[in-house]
Amino acid sequence: MTGSHAAPSRLFLMVRRVAGDPLYRGSLVLLTNTAALSAMGLVFWTLAARTYPAATVGSFSGLTSGINLLAAVAALGLPNVITRHLSRTPNPLGLMAISLAAITALGGSLCAIAILVLGPHLPATLHLQQHGRIVYLVTVLVIGTALSGAIDAGLVAVRATQAVLWTNLAGAVARLVAVCLLTSLRSSGLVAAFSLGLILATLLSALCLAARVAAGERRAASSRPRRGHLTAAARMYLGTILGILPSTVVPLEVLAARGAAQTAPFAVSFLVAGFLNFIPSTTSQVLFAEASRRGTHISSQLPKALRTSYLLVIPALVIVMAGAPLVMRIFGASYAAQATGCLRVLALSAIFTSGSYLVDSLLIARDRTGAYVFMNGANAALVLGCVYALVPRGLTGAAVGWALAQAGSLLLGLTVLAVGGTGRHRSQGRSP
Repeated sequence: MTGSHAAPSRLFLMVRRVAGDPLYRGSLVLLTNTAALSAMGLVFWTLAARTYPAATVGSFSGLTSGINLLAAVAALGLPNVITRHLSRTPNPLGLMAISLAAITALGGSLCAIAILVLGPHLPATLHLQQHGRIVYLVTVLVIGTALSGAIDAGLVAVRATQAVLWTNLAGAVARLVAVCLLTSLRSSGLVAAFSLGLILATLLSALCLAARVAAGERRAASSRPRRGHLTAAARMYLGTILGILPSTVVPLEVLAARGAAQTAPFAVSFLVAGFLNFIPSTTSQVLFAEASRRGTHISSQLPKALRTSYLLVIPALVIVMAGAPLVMRIFGASYAAQATGCLRVLALSAIFTSGSYLVDSLLIARDRTGAYVFMNGANAALVLGCVYALVPRGLTGAAVGWALAQAGSLLLGLTVLAVGGTGRHRSQGRSP
């Protein structure tokens, strides 16, 4: 074979090898899903920022943060259990039915309690002080968000990641169309557009999962989950809740300290900077999966994960920091004036969060669940404390608090890895 044909042939073989591996194929599809949804989310927030008042957008960002937090609590850690056990259980439909029923019951209860207790204290622009249909709508959003995460976990478990991509895209497109058509409803229009996209994506995903699971189900006498399923859920539940606190509570801290109008540019910069975390989060999932395989040594996988994360994150970080004024100007001149510095600092923190993602994967791969829960709790305490202390100095102050906390969390994580034991390495681990 001549040199001119050898390079394309090697490239073809490499692509074929990656496409034929379920782990890497699924990871690439999920990365594409995350990137596509993030791009659609950016368009959604751009339309919202240019169509709705800043105070309305800021209040809406606080509402979505609260919904995501309640949904994580309502999910009971079951998405991790589904990912690990669905493909191996003799009755996958039974496992999914019980999991979704538990999420629905607890999610509805938690949401009703939260709105009754917190409703009078929420921003008036969202009209959540009222009762009736608005309360029911928010309850549906919490349950739908929790169910969506569990169903997506099921699709990943049965290697139907393409369905995750297409159903989520359908919901995102519906959300974009609705946010343009419902402008006259003001703040209710944002909530309605968000609701429509979520419900559509969840229903489509449920149909895809039911068809996929029913086609390959092995009949079993009982739909009752094994004790190991419940133990795994309880073991990861606390870590999951602690892990989601920073991203959901920080916008609420900014809302309480700076008001709805300033929360809008912070929420947008928070969203844009969050795009940088897609690379390390996906890489950490691959690292965890590879390190959990029988006969695989973590030491052989970690250098590759480090190279993949930082070789991709650093160039993207430089681009975001250099183009921060232009990026924020997309949302409006006031957004650029208030949050350009905030975006730059938040983007810089990706250097630290990239390492923290890998630390979490290593802890779980070594079966050090206690250390994993401790690290998530420490990170939440550092982030919420630092942001609370510095947000009175402005949006950039809040971003500095976030970055300092992420740096401290990474240093703490490296210390935990260095002084801790190796843990029990299992052929199949838990999802971080």
